[in-house]
Order: sequence, then C-alpha cells, then structure tokens
Amino acid sequence: MIHRRRFLESITAASSLAVSGLAGLQVSSESLLAQTPGDAPDWGGPVLDNHLHLRRGLDANMIHMQGCGVTHADLLSRDNSAEQVHAIQAKYPGKFVWSAGTNAAN
Repeated sequence: MIHRRRFLESITAASSLAVSGLAGLQVSSESLLAQTPGDAPDWGGPVLDNHLHLRRGLDANMIHMQGCGVTHADLLSRDNSAEQVHAIQAKYPGKFVWSAGTNAAN
C-alpha cells in the first residue's frame, strides 16, 4: 500500500519532470481554436461511436460526429426522447441507432 506522503512526493516529482520537458514548447493561439469541419480526422474507414449522448438540437449531434471523424453513432438517451431520436434518424438516414434507458420500476 502506498501512503499519502509517498504518493504526493511521486506526483510532485513526475509533474516537475513533465513541466521541465515542456519548457521549450510554444503554443500559438491558433492551435487552441476549435476544429473546423475541414479539420476532421480521416480514420481510413467507418467509425462507430457506440456511446453518443443525445445533444440538444438535431444538428449538434451530427456536427459533433463530423468534428471527430465519426461516421455512425449509437445515441444514448432516455426513453422519453423518442420524438427527437426519430427526427434525427429521419434527417440523417443510416447514421444513428438508438439505445434508450428507462426506469423499470415506474
């Protein structure tokens, strides 16, 4: 078992090494900007996101997928989201499947 003091010493040493190794690194403000659709990664084939939480607005889901190079997604949402899920499936056919959670006690 590692004791708290030993753990803190280890973390301090590791972070000091990491900081000293990054001392010469320069970060431009441009590299901190959000990706644009043209910056989306090309993974060389279809990519399935099997854990996409439903976002507000139909297009927000697709924009998120395009930004990270995902081609298809399994939407995770509550069972009362059926109307929104069917709307997104109609707008983007073949891109989304749906996994719904429910409270079986109700």
